[in-house]
Amino acid sequence: MTKTFKIHVGNLSSDTREEDLLPLFRKYGEVIEFIIKDYFGFLHMKDEESGAAVLKNLNGHLVRGHHIRLHIATNKDGPRTQLKKDVNANMVDRKESIHKAGQRIFRPSRPSPEHKPEMNATNSRSIKGVSQDADGPSSTNFVVRNVPPKISIREIEELFQKYGKVKKCSSDYEHVFVCLICPDVELVLSELNGTKFKGQHIEVKVATGPVNEQPSSPSREHCVRLEKKCSASITFTSALNKAIEEGSISSCKGLLDAGVTPINEVFPRELHPLMLAIKLQRSDITELLIKNGANIHVLLPQDKFHSFNLFTDNGSEYFQNHKDGLSCYQLAVIYRNIFVVRCFWRLGCLVADDDIHLLSEHIVPGDSSVLQHTEETKKAITQQLNFLKGIETNNYIQVFSALTHGAEIKGHSGSVRFPIHFATRKGFHNVLHVLVNWATEVDSVDDQGLRPIQIAVEAGDLKCCQILLENGACYNSVETIPGSEGVNNLLENIEQAFFFASKGYIEILKLFMQVVDKENYHLLNVFLNCTNSEGKTLIAAAVANGHFEVVRNLVKLRTGTSLSELVKVHTLYEKTVME
Repeated sequence: MTKTFKIHVGNLSSDTREEDLLPLFRKYGEVIEFIIKDYFGFLHMKDEESGAAVLKNLNGHLVRGHHIRLHIATNKDGPRTQLKKDVNANMVDRKESIHKAGQRIFRPSRPSPEHKPEMNATNSRSIKGVSQDADGPSSTNFVVRNVPPKISIREIEELFQKYGKVKKCSSDYEHVFVCLICPDVELVLSELNGTKFKGQHIEVKVATGPVNEQPSSPSREHCVRLEKKCSASITFTSALNKAIEEGSISSCKGLLDAGVTPINEVFPRELHPLMLAIKLQRSDITELLIKNGANIHVLLPQDKFHSFNLFTDNGSEYFQNHKDGLSCYQLAVIYRNIFVVRCFWRLGCLVADDDIHLLSEHIVPGDSSVLQHTEETKKAITQQLNFLKGIETNNYIQVFSALTHGAEIKGHSGSVRFPIHFATRKGFHNVLHVLVNWATEVDSVDDQGLRPIQIAVEAGDLKCCQILLENGACYNSVETIPGSEGVNNLLENIEQAFFFASKGYIEILKLFMQVVDKENYHLLNVFLNCTNSEGKTLIAAAVANGHFEVVRNLVKLRTGTSLSELVKVHTLYEKTVME
């Protein structure tokens, strides 16, 4: 029997035929046999060279709407029949091979224990995180980092389900691990890695170990022993830095929770833990350290630049420009770690035009593999600058475009410290509309402790007040301002509406019908969506006090904006008043 190179062909559509794929395969060498079984098939190429060419050039190729998935078959049975060059002759051979296959249906399909399939140099190494079956789909373990808080396992499962069947999904502190039966790993990574999910850009990679087999957090006693051992060693390395070097986030979390390792104290000649995590490209550990109080303003001293190989001989001008040292944020930019860079933006680190210069070819980190992310990082910084420039110039289209291309909504610059506060103070209504509709926290405070609604009321800007209140701002966190009649009337009416809702008074309907009669539905949304000091909307306030008749009518106003339903509500009010 001819020795061939056997390839498993997966993720085929139900209407895919041999004739669709044979011309593609034959571009790279002689095809000995190709047979399709439902949604997968097996291909025999004449030799290893032609087989490797098929794997390299056709894996992920689009055929009848599906990206085909190719990998080396672990079942090394030889071809059942020699393919002819002519397709019609091939069909006859296929029928014969299927007939022969049918005669072997009841034979044992599993090889004997002493049988070991022949392995060649091409497939002797397994891919980490990927398990392959001989005749079925492969399962892949993914690790998801930078997961938003309060996200359920079910929501992560739903995110992955459109790419295949989720076998297992579990969480471990800052990670979620997903075991997925999927035909196209590259498609999952290309579409999910870096995508925005529940307000945060998640990081999705193939896991290097099985799901649910991550190390558990060490006990406090173990952490104390580890810290003493590291302190006494000749290397003068803290236990936290040792855990970071080993890449164990569970050990890092255990040490931080135990409180035995001061996060901002380092041994002489040792890097700050945050610097070390950035250098080692561990965005998950970096964010863990920041959440636990790591000093983001710590500087990498200039005498360590050369040990990091950060500057080439032509980078002297950059060397001179950073005599005081490099910040953690600047180091993250140099290492092209966009996930960490975005984290710093959310924490208030300023983005500046000078950040682009840190991506110069003369500033090269020791790990040159990060250079492949230069363009990605440059685009992210550019979009962040465009976002802030759009806010500063009242260009809401530019703001929206930058956000859709990945700009961080909490990012700051020297002139725009707090985007939503800046837009409110300037009275940029369209920009404010974009920001509040992009999941901005409408009641966030700036460095002076002010909320946007307080700024809008103080300025007497009725339109800004309506935009903020319509999107959930707290109405009674402010005081009325003399001379601002429109703003004061609005706040007084809201106060009256909350009083009626809490008492269960049906008069609340009259108040709303006045708004409906004027066809001011934006104002109606202001009443229904703003919150009180307890964080409750009108409906929530009525529910809390057990006034369900008021609740039912408020829900009708909120969900049924058709004229017929509003008339029903108005009629109900008239009937109640007459009684």
